[in-house]
Amino acid sequence: MARTLPVAYHTSKNPYLKEKLYMNAPQQPEGDATGGVIPYKNKHALIGYYMSVGGLIMMCIPGVGLIYSIAVIVLGFKGLKNAKEHPEVKGQVHCWVAIIGGALETLVSLVWIVVMVGAFLDK
Repeated sequence: MARTLPVAYHTSKNPYLKEKLYMNAPQQPEGDATGGVIPYKNKHALIGYYMSVGGLIMMCIPGVGLIYSIAVIVLGFKGLKNAKEHPEVKGQVHCWVAIIGGALETLVSLVWIVVMVGAFLDK
């Protein structure tokens, strides 16, 4: 059976005993090492954001870039939905970067495909 210490002993220099004083206090929201800049709780937003940056290279590959950029847009919308349903996960800016970046990459991919098909048909 565990024995509880009187309150006077909780003020000792033992850090493990100090924790017990604060067990029933209201919890403060935890900060993260990134300062809230990286939405690590919103995986769709984070992946869509990084994929939109990587899509700057992928959009130059006809066909593959189009599929890739559509996936970026889908991830952006999924992350935006998640951020609106659960405001604590954050990441709306990352979602919008993914959506806008994916849309621009889709347009460039379509233009690139049209140019390649036009060049192929001219021969």
